[in-house]
Amino acid sequence: MITSIAVALAVGFLGWAYQALKPPPPKICGSPNGPLVTSPRVALSDGRHLAYRESGLPKEEANYKIIVIHGFNSSKDLSLPIPQRMKSWAITREGQGLEDRTIRAVGMRKRSPSKLQQVKVFPQGSKNMGPMVAGSRKNFSAQSADANSKKRNPTLTSLLLYSAMITSIAVALAVGFLGWAYQALKPPPPKICGSPNGPLVTSPRVALSDGRHLAYRESGLPKEEANYKIIVIHGFNSSKDLSLPIPQEVIDELKIYLLFFDRAGYGESDPYPSRSVKSEAFDIQELADKLQIGSKFYLIGFSLGAYPVWSCLKYIPHRLSGASLVVPFVNYWWSCFPAPLAREAFGRLPISDQWTFRIAHYTPWLAYWWMTQRWFPSLRDTTASMVIFTDKDKEIWKRLSESPPVGEEKMAQQGVHESLHRDLIVSFRKWEFDPLDIVNPFPDSVGLVHIWQGYEDKIIHYKLSRYISNRLPWIHYHEVPNGGHLMFFDSNHCEAFLRALLVG
Repeated sequence: MITSIAVALAVGFLGWAYQALKPPPPKICGSPNGPLVTSPRVALSDGRHLAYRESGLPKEEANYKIIVIHGFNSSKDLSLPIPQRMKSWAITREGQGLEDRTIRAVGMRKRSPSKLQQVKVFPQGSKNMGPMVAGSRKNFSAQSADANSKKRNPTLTSLLLYSAMITSIAVALAVGFLGWAYQALKPPPPKICGSPNGPLVTSPRVALSDGRHLAYRESGLPKEEANYKIIVIHGFNSSKDLSLPIPQEVIDELKIYLLFFDRAGYGESDPYPSRSVKSEAFDIQELADKLQIGSKFYLIGFSLGAYPVWSCLKYIPHRLSGASLVVPFVNYWWSCFPAPLAREAFGRLPISDQWTFRIAHYTPWLAYWWMTQRWFPSLRDTTASMVIFTDKDKEIWKRLSESPPVGEEKMAQQGVHESLHRDLIVSFRKWEFDPLDIVNPFPDSVGLVHIWQGYEDKIIHYKLSRYISNRLPWIHYHEVPNGGHLMFFDSNHCEAFLRALLVG
């Protein structure tokens, strides 16, 4: 609604400014609905007409032939106090009186007397006449001004001045508004890790084929000794430094190798303005190849970190041994959802979240402004208010806050737009596929795909995850009765998720 109002106001303002700045078309004499032609006129070579008035002696009898050029807001009908013994010939300038308007050189106008069979030489003055011609503006400007001032409408003059003032103000406001809008909508450039004035590189990184770098963290057993190699994908506003409550004895028992990495733009991984759902899958594949963890690996994606899991199931299923999607992200605009179901789930979200997701989907170019402005509540305010968490979630959040993981402060150090905002834009815009387009990646049952959904989750409604799992029978769906959105950070749940993924 806010976006629609803003667009309507902007269009209305620009339309008004255009009308205020655009002069009306001239009313051409002799044209339909134009003034009548009541004076003699000559047709010029370019098709225009000049209206004229002759005075004094007939030109055939005159010794001196003078063309009088009127001034601003005047015409050929100006009255000059010239003695009768002299001859005066007045001519209307372009656009004044009955003459057609255009922008032409003065020299072109001098040729007009030829239309009246005048001689080709035009004296600029003489011993007797020179002072009158050269000083014509000084000699008769006072009289002509007095004569014309009686004809002028002071109200019209005031209106013209007022209109000019309003137009100037409108232009200034339009320029100022456009400048402000440009600055408000344009995100600042990211601070690239390792670049001059950028954050330091403090973590190991791999160089991808396109020149970008992905930062990573290894945990558990060395990959050479591990039976199970798992890539963990962090969610929104997180990083590779998230801490999972996996008991060490479970890691030793199952011989688990864990690989965490910063997704593009987060932590110490280079931003990627062209990031997409598809690119996430190939980043993961190249990371695995660079670190030589093997031809197959497991995936665990948490919350918004689940959309890269969907991407891997779609684009690189041959590289997977299994996958778990924990409280998985859903795009409310996936075509697979029945409209009433998507509308119900979307309506349960806080209003600020609804607007944030709409902007990410429909007008992603507004995402930076929306997430940084202070006029309206956004996703930022929802998270801070804790209204999206269950009581159990709040307990877990409090525990995590008391001992934050090392490196947590780095998650958005390169800029919030290429990390947080880009994540929302990529995940909520139109996808190239939706989950129901994915075929079973393990038709021979050598691997499993799990969805773990909290029944009390206030962020991801259980009905959406349940619907997807019902339509994809090869997904093993688990609905945790008292689970909220942060149940992955409960040690009991975390161990259960791991064992189900690795040993069934």
